[in-house]
Formats: sequence, C-alpha cells, structure tokens
Amino acid sequence: SGTECKGYNKNPKSRPHYIDNLTRALKMIRTETIDLVGIGPADIADKNIKLVLGMLWKIILHYQLAKRAGVAGLPKTILLTWVNGMIEPYNIKVNNFTSDWTDGKALAALV
Repeated sequence: SGTECKGYNKNPKSRPHYIDNLTRALKMIRTETIDLVGIGPADIADKNIKLVLGMLWKIILHYQLAKRAGVAGLPKTILLTWVNGMIEPYNIKVNNFTSDWTDGKALAALV
C-alpha cells in the first residue's frame, strides 16, 4: 500500500516484541479493508502455516489481482476476472472453479 507501519520495533529480540510488531502490521492490514478472519499475531509468531498462507493469499488478492483486474468484490469474483483476462487470447471463458475446468483447456491456457 505504500503506507508506513509506525511504531514497530526495528530490532525485535523476544516474543513480546514479535507480537507487538505483528499486532501493528495486522491492524494496518485491516485498515486497508483486507478481511483477515481467524488469524492473530500469535498465529504468525507460532508459525501456523495454514493461517499464514491464507493471510498472504488475501493480501495478494487485494493488492495484485484486484488492482490488475480493475474490479472490486468477492475473492472468487476477482480471481475469475483475473483468470478470464489471462486466458482470453485462447477464446476460453470460465464461470466457476468446478465444471469449467474439467476438460483441462482453461488450465492449459492459464499455464
């Protein structure tokens, strides 16, 4: 976003410092209207891989896909818009993440 995260500890040496930095970062992420449900600073500090990957996915959706696709909305809608933009040169369109992928054409076009 280009916004500076103020007040963070530039030299964290212990768990309370890590938690404080992570709390500040998560608070900043939430002010960007990124919906982070079910993840807190302790989850990141404790290396909960599923929650960290889920958080990173939401950040990618927000900052990369939505801005490139020029759309706002639900993550599925944003991702579908992005996918369709990428596979458009192959005259393929997907409307869902289930049956439209079964013949392999959309995946091949995307790769």
